[in-house]
Amino acid sequence: MKLRPLGKKGITISMPTIIITILALLVLVIVALSFTMGMDNLVNKIKQILGTTLSEESARDAARQQCEMWCNTERGEAFCNGVIPVQLSKDKAIVYGCQEIPDKSKLSKEFQRLNPDVKNLGVNCPKIDCSKY
Repeated sequence: MKLRPLGKKGITISMPTIIITILALLVLVIVALSFTMGMDNLVNKIKQILGTTLSEESARDAARQQCEMWCNTERGEAFCNGVIPVQLSKDKAIVYGCQEIPDKSKLSKEFQRLNPDVKNLGVNCPKIDCSKY
């Protein structure tokens, strides 16, 4: 008994279809991440992954938006005691606090290694009394 080849009778997918599918999945992942992380945090993460530097002004604006979000959602513990670490480049970092000077000990060891500058944003939130936290 001799075996004979079956030929090419499988399902074929064209190359443009594969490329469009991959791009569509990439867009869906970016949209999902922007909803879960917030667009500013997502942009910062992408910049960190790609190794591009972040300006101090845009980092301060992103941290200020985080503080305002904590204020609007009345997250007192996060607003009063939270730290917002931002890595500007491979060897430079800043840690922001909304109202108080943040405590560096709350940072990861890897982030502490960068010896970040510590800054107070001075965001005012009438909804939250920080003396309770």
